[in-house]
Amino acid sequence: MSTGQIVRILRAFKNLSQRQLSYRAQLSQFTISAIETGRRRPTKAHLAALEDGLGVKFTDPRLIRGLQLIEEALS
Repeated sequence: MSTGQIVRILRAFKNLSQRQLSYRAQLSQFTISAIETGRRRPTKAHLAALEDGLGVKFTDPRLIRGLQLIEEALS
């Protein structure tokens, strides 16, 4: 699962639009769209901003396990 797919899933789970996430994360909507679609690789600063905007830590073992379950269900 790509970083963009993870961001899209978490954003949908939190019921946020790209615009709302861009406000929360202080990133442009264009940047979020580019990350979600794989047109842009997120930097460490982007990831930190997205964690703040989504209220998660990408390294949280519970999040990692949940994403694994989603990936298994989709395959």
